[in-house]
Amino acid sequence: MATRIGMLELDKNLSRVIDRARNEPVQVYKYSKPWVWILAHYRWGPESGINKMVPVYHPIRHVNNSMDNTLRQNYLSLKKIDGDLNLQFPAEFVIRCVVLQLIYNVQDESSLQECIGWNLLFRWFIGLDLQRTLTADSGLDVSIRQIVKNETAVALLYKIIMVIKPYLDIEKDEFKPNFSP
Repeated sequence: MATRIGMLELDKNLSRVIDRARNEPVQVYKYSKPWVWILAHYRWGPESGINKMVPVYHPIRHVNNSMDNTLRQNYLSLKKIDGDLNLQFPAEFVIRCVVLQLIYNVQDESSLQECIGWNLLFRWFIGLDLQRTLTADSGLDVSIRQIVKNETAVALLYKIIMVIKPYLDIEKDEFKPNFSP
């Protein structure tokens, strides 16, 4: 079920409306007519054809679903990380990159960025569609270094790893995790 609000309420209570939209779509009316919908990204669905290219049976889909749930449950932690750090990217994006780096044992940030450039699974997992690119000077490496030094982010990464670890253990041919410091 969707919530309906007017423009005046949207203007006055934007942050509350956005928080509400994480749980249910919010329909905004302007001059008593439907104007726009606000909804969480995970409700939007596939934003590009890349979703169709990732096989439904691929093990990373299980990891992604579990990670989505964990991130939704820890929304306030994500918000805190975004507030505490001046990242070039949203905290969720960077955390997803770090998880990829860990579960596929990608040695460094520049190698990860190169893999993201050509690997459709990686692009899908972090939410990067086919039209967008990450350039060498995008700042992803700096954002990753900031994330792994942040106490809240590290605690969230630990929660994510504990949730996805069973899938990593089952799919040893796909994932080559490296959790050493």
